[in-house]
Amino acid sequence: MVVGRFVPATEDFDTIAWLPAFERTSDSGTMHAYPRNRVYGIGYDRIYLGDTGSDSILAMNFSGERIGTLPIPFEPAPVPADAREALVREMEATQSGTGQRMTMSWTLVYPDYYPRYARLVAAPEDRVWVMNYPPWKEPVVFADEVIHPRIHHRLDDGALWKVLDRDGSPIAELQTPPGFFLLEVGDDYVLGIHKDESGRESVRLHGLMRSD
Repeated sequence: MVVGRFVPATEDFDTIAWLPAFERTSDSGTMHAYPRNRVYGIGYDRIYLGDTGSDSILAMNFSGERIGTLPIPFEPAPVPADAREALVREMEATQSGTGQRMTMSWTLVYPDYYPRYARLVAAPEDRVWVMNYPPWKEPVVFADEVIHPRIHHRLDDGALWKVLDRDGSPIAELQTPPGFFLLEVGDDYVLGIHKDESGRESVRLHGLMRSD
């Protein structure tokens, strides 16, 4: 994944950073149940880069120089021992309902811990919103699913976010509505996509109120 910016005056693309797209294994027949992902958010004068398996987020200017490191505001969360058992029961129920025999063509590797966080979104005043990684029992497998709007079906309980200031200090904690995929944070609003129980998508704008 290439992170950069387009310069209209010269019509050039300035490369800021190169990042691996997501976690892979050396064995094509093996996949991670909850893979780490590389994420980024672009602010007014900086870009935030992160690996969801690490304990920090890197802040860089548009020249590619590091200007800060922000700690992850969530503690490591262990993957429950019954997560794999829950997946097996679900697959067996699907087989009996369809009458078809299903076989897995790859092996799932279960980590001891979930990734430290799921997503990040840059916000005004050099702030960054960091989304907690939900304690799912059903494996994600494809890391980009977590940063793509198709994650709707996994956000029935909403998502927990913590807001960090430019120095990395947590200043707020919020819960986004069920089925809401956050795309943009403004001074007094959040913008995203909502998907209802029928699968219909709509763009939604929610207001933000700051407490004194």
